[in-house]
Amino acid sequence: MTDQTNVNMHKFQISGEVFKALGLKMKILITVVVSCLLIWSIMLLPFSNNFNNQLLDATTTNVNVESKGSETPSDKLIGETPTDKLIGGLLTADFDEGSCSSRYQKTSLYRKPSPYIPSEYLVSKLRNYEILHKRCGPGTDAYKEATEHLAHDEYYTSNSSECRYIVWIAGYGLGNQLLTLTSAFLYALLTERIVLVDQRKDINDLLCEPFPGTSWLLPLDFPNMKQIDWGYNKEYSRCYGTMVINQTINSTSIPPHLYLHNLHDSRDEDKMFFCQKDQSLSNKVPWLIIKSNVYFVPSLWFNPTFHTELVKLFPQKDTVFHHLARYLFHPTNQVWGMVTRYYHAHLSKADDTLGIQIRVFREDAGYFQHVMDQVVGCTQREKLLPELATQEEESKFNISNLPKLKSVLVTSLYPEYSDNLKNMFWERPSSTGEIIEVYQPSGERIQQTDTKVHDQKALAEIYLLSLTDNIVTSARSTFGYVAYSLGGLKPWLLYQPTGLTTPDPPCVRSKSMEPCYLTPPSHGCDADRGKNSGLIVPFLKHCEDIMYGGLKLYDELYHKFHISGEVFRSLGLKMKILIIVVFSCLLIWSLMLLPFLINFSNQFIDATTNCKNTIHLLCFIVNSMNPPFDFNIFHFLGIDSNESKTPRDKLIGGLLTADFDEGSCSSRYQKTSLYRKPSPYIPSEYLVSKLRKYEILHKRCGPGTEAYKEATEHFVRDENYVGECRYIVWIARDGLGNQLLTLTSTFLYALLTKRIILVDQRKDISDLLCEPFPGTSWLLPLDFPNMKQIDRYNKEYPRCYGKMLRNQAINSTSIPPHLYLHNTHDGRDQDKMFFCQTDQSLIDKVPWLVIKANLYFVPSLWFNPTFHSELVKLFPQKDTVFHHLVRYLFHPTNQVWGLVTRYYHAHLSRADETLGIQIRVFRKDGEYFQHVMDQIVGCTQREKLLPELATQEESKINISTSPKLKAVLVTSLYPEYSDNLKNMFWERPSPTGEIIEVFQPSGERVQQTNKKLHDQKALAEIYLLSLTDNIVTSARSTFGYVSYSLGGLKPWLLYEPKGLTTPDPMCVRSKSMEPCYHSPPSHGCEADWRKNSEKILPFVRHCEDMIYAGLKLFDEL
Repeated sequence: MTDQTNVNMHKFQISGEVFKALGLKMKILITVVVSCLLIWSIMLLPFSNNFNNQLLDATTTNVNVESKGSETPSDKLIGETPTDKLIGGLLTADFDEGSCSSRYQKTSLYRKPSPYIPSEYLVSKLRNYEILHKRCGPGTDAYKEATEHLAHDEYYTSNSSECRYIVWIAGYGLGNQLLTLTSAFLYALLTERIVLVDQRKDINDLLCEPFPGTSWLLPLDFPNMKQIDWGYNKEYSRCYGTMVINQTINSTSIPPHLYLHNLHDSRDEDKMFFCQKDQSLSNKVPWLIIKSNVYFVPSLWFNPTFHTELVKLFPQKDTVFHHLARYLFHPTNQVWGMVTRYYHAHLSKADDTLGIQIRVFREDAGYFQHVMDQVVGCTQREKLLPELATQEEESKFNISNLPKLKSVLVTSLYPEYSDNLKNMFWERPSSTGEIIEVYQPSGERIQQTDTKVHDQKALAEIYLLSLTDNIVTSARSTFGYVAYSLGGLKPWLLYQPTGLTTPDPPCVRSKSMEPCYLTPPSHGCDADRGKNSGLIVPFLKHCEDIMYGGLKLYDELYHKFHISGEVFRSLGLKMKILIIVVFSCLLIWSLMLLPFLINFSNQFIDATTNCKNTIHLLCFIVNSMNPPFDFNIFHFLGIDSNESKTPRDKLIGGLLTADFDEGSCSSRYQKTSLYRKPSPYIPSEYLVSKLRKYEILHKRCGPGTEAYKEATEHFVRDENYVGECRYIVWIARDGLGNQLLTLTSTFLYALLTKRIILVDQRKDISDLLCEPFPGTSWLLPLDFPNMKQIDRYNKEYPRCYGKMLRNQAINSTSIPPHLYLHNTHDGRDQDKMFFCQTDQSLIDKVPWLVIKANLYFVPSLWFNPTFHSELVKLFPQKDTVFHHLVRYLFHPTNQVWGLVTRYYHAHLSRADETLGIQIRVFRKDGEYFQHVMDQIVGCTQREKLLPELATQEESKINISTSPKLKAVLVTSLYPEYSDNLKNMFWERPSPTGEIIEVFQPSGERVQQTNKKLHDQKALAEIYLLSLTDNIVTSARSTFGYVSYSLGGLKPWLLYEPKGLTTPDPMCVRSKSMEPCYHSPPSHGCEADWRKNSEKILPFVRHCEDMIYAGLKLFDEL
C-alpha cells in the first residue's frame, strides 16, 4: 500500500470520527444532502451520454452535408430530425397524401416539434371515433334511417344508441367557427355522437375532410335545412334552454331533435346543457343542432362524468384545443399553398419570428394611434422587439455584415399598423443591430366572412401566425385564440383599451395556450349551482384578457407551483433552511459537474477530426446542447457564417481613394459588399489617374482655400481674372433622378475642362450624399455671391450663354466673369451647344459657370473632337460612363445607407434571385391603372423574369420542400401595383414551384422632392433597385435610369402607353446601361452642323424607350 493511499485512508478515518461526533439533526442533514447529490449525479448521467451522442450525430451529419456540397445552413439544419407527420399518433395514416397536402406536411413548417404529446387515451379515442363516424356518417344506412325519422319528426329507438348526431351550424367569423367546431367535436367525442358540419358556407373550400373513408359534411338534402337559418333561435320551441325554462322536457317527453343555442346572448339555461342532469335527457335525443359563437370547452369540465374522461384525454389541461385543432383542421391545397408560399417567402429564412394580431373592437374601427402605441409599448417592454437605436448606438453598427433577422408577421384589417411598424424599423436601426422585417399578408379593412377568398386568406393567416416563435394578440379576439393555441404558444395579450387611452400595462403574458370562453355560465352544475363558475375547478380560472370574466383552462403545473409557494411559506424556519441548503447543494454540485459533462472525450475528438475549423466545432457544441434560448454562434462571434466569401474590392478597381475614414461614411467602402457579383466593368487606368489629379486640384481650389477666396472676391466685383482655379456651380432642380443625372454630367464636364465642381447645398444634398473628394468639400458655401439671385437665373438672364450667343453678345474680346448655362428640356439649341469646340474656346476663359439642368447631357459631350479623344481614353467601353462616375461620386450618408442595408438584409439578401420593377406613370392624373398593371405582368412573364401562374394540374407541386425564392422589389408612388402583384403570386402558385415575394419600401402617392425623409427614401430605393439581379423600368424615368446604370444592369424598358391601352410589344431589352438624354440638340457641332445628332457617331443613337427621340451611348461592340 502506497503512502498516498495511507494518507487518503487517514482522511476518511478522521471524517468518520467527526461524523460520529455530530448531533442527530446534523447527521440527518448531511445524509439528506449527500443522498440528494448522489441521486442528482445519477440523473445527470443520461444528459452526459445524450450530449455526446447528439454531438456525434451533429458532427457526422455536418460532414455528410458538406460532402454533398449542395445545402447551406439555411436550407438544412444541422442534425435535423425527421418530422412526425402523424403528430404523435393524433392523425391516422389512412389518407392519400396528395389529396390534402397540409395533413402530413403541417409539422414540417414548425421550427420545433410540439412539446405537447397527445395521450395514448386520446389517440385511441380518436381511432374509435373514426370507426363510429364511418359506420354512421352520410351515405350509410344508419344515417338514412335517422334522417327519415327526423323528417317525420318521429322519436326512434332502433340503433339510436349507436348512431346519434350533433349538427354544427356555421356562424360569425372564421375564428368563432373554428373554436365552436372544436367544442362541438369534443362534445361529440364525449357523448359518442357523430358531428356533421354545415357545408353551405363553403367550409370544404377551407378544410379537408378529417375522418378517413367518410365525410363530416352535412348533406344539402338534410331535413329542416331551410328552417335552420331563420327558425332556430333561443325562442324556438325545440330550443333546449326554452324547454327547460318552460318545463316542457322531461324523461317521458323526449323530442326527436333539440336545438342548442350557445351564443354570446344565451341564457344560463342554454349554457348548462352539458350538466349531468341535463345530459340524462339530451343523451336520449337522436339529433342535436347547435349554433354557437363561443369556445365552450371549459364548461364541459363541470360535468363529473366528462371531467373523469377529460382528465384521461388531456392530462395537460391547457392542450385541449392545441391537440384537437391539429387533428381536425387541415387546410385545403389552395389554402395550404397560400400558407407555404408566404411562409417560404417571408418567414422561413429569418432567425426569429414574431406574430402580432391586431383587432380593434369599436364601431368606428380603423387605425388608432393609442393602439399603435400599445403594440409598440408591449413588444418593446417584453423584449419581443428591440428599442430604436440612439444616434450614438447607430454609429457603432457595421451594417455591411449579415445581421440577425427577425420577421414580424402582422395580421389586421388595417394596413396602417404594419406600415408604421415597418417604417419605424426602416427609418431607424434597432438598438441591438438586428434587422426587423415587417409583413402583412392582407389588409381588407372590412371583415368579409363567408366570402371564399377572404376566408381562405384568413385561415392562411391563422396558420402563419401559429408558425411564429412568439405571438402577441388582441384581447377577446377569437382569431388570435385559434392562432396561438394551434401553434402551442403562450401569447402576450393586449389589454382592450378604454376609450382612446393606451392601457397601462399594455399587455400580459398568458400562462395558458387555451382559448377563452368569453361568456361562460355564471355558476356550476347541480351541487355547484351556487358557486361562481371561476371557483369550481382549480385549473379553470378567469381569462387574463377579460378582467373578472371569461373562463380558461390552465395547466395544473402552474396551480401546483402556486400551491407549493403557499406550502413553503407555511413551513417552520428549520425546514425552510433545510430545503434551501439541499437546493443550494444541488445547484453547486451541478455547476461542479458541468465541465465533466461537456468534456472533450475520445469520442468527441474522433467525431470532430473532419471538422473544417474551430468555428464549426463551436457551432456543433452549441447545437448539441440544444439551449432553450436563441443562440447563434456565428452572430455571437460577430462573423459571417458564409465562410467562402471572396474578398471584396472596396476601392472599386481604384475608382475610390483610400484617404477617407471609413466610419464617417459607411457606404463609401461597403457598397460593393452588397452586390451579389462584382461589376464586370473595370475602370480604365486613365480614368483612375484623372480622378486622383482632380482630387488634388479640388483640394487646392475648393472652399476654404485662398484660391477660392480670391475667385469669389472677383465674382463679387464682377471682374474677370486669369487664375489656376475655374469653377462650375451646379444648381439643383426637379426630382432626385434628374438631379443625380445632371450632377454626374456636370462633374464629367468639370473633369474634361479642369474646373472645380461646387454643389448647391440648400436642397439638403448633404443629408443624402457624403463628400466625394478627400480633404475638401464640394458644397457651395452658403455665403456664395449672388446666391439669392441664382434661383432667378433662366434662359432670359442677360448672362445666359444661349441668349448671349443668339444676340451675338459674347466673343473673344468680351468675356464676362461668369456665365449661366441653361440646359433643361425647354432649352434652345444655342443653350445645348455650349460644349462645342468653338463655344469652348470662349467659355474656357470664363472663371465661373453656373449651370441648371434636368437632362443627362453626357452623350453630347462626345460631339466635341477634343472631348471625344479624352473620353475614349477615360471610357473605352462607351456605355460605362454613368456607371463608373456614379460609383465614384455618390456615397449615401449613414442615415440613407442604414435604410438601404436594413431593407436589403430584411428582404433581398436571402433570396435566390432578385428582380427590380420601377413604375412611373406620366399622366397628370397619375395613379393606379389596370393597363399599366397588365403591361408589367405581360412584360415580366413574356421575358421570363416572372413565372406564369400554375394551372390546377401544375399546382400539385410538393409545396413542403424548400423552394427557390425570388424577391421582387417594386418602387412606385402607388402601392396598388405591388399589392396586386403580391396577391397574384400569393393566391396562385407558379408552375415551377418557385416562390415569388413582392416588396415595396414606400408608396407616398405624391412626389415630395426636396423633403428630407422623402428624398432619403427615394435615394435608398434607387440603391436597392441597383442591387437586384434584373430590372424593369418605366420609359423616360430618370429614377429608373440612375438605378439600372448604378447597378451595371441592362434593363427591360416598359414602353410608355398611349391613352389607356397596353402597348404591344410591352417592353424592350436595352442594349446599353447608359441613361437617355431626353431632349438633345437636333444637330452636331461645327463640321456636323447640318447632320442629325443621331447620325454623327455610331455609338450615340436614339434611345429605345423614346423612338425617334433622345440620345444614348451604346458600346461599340
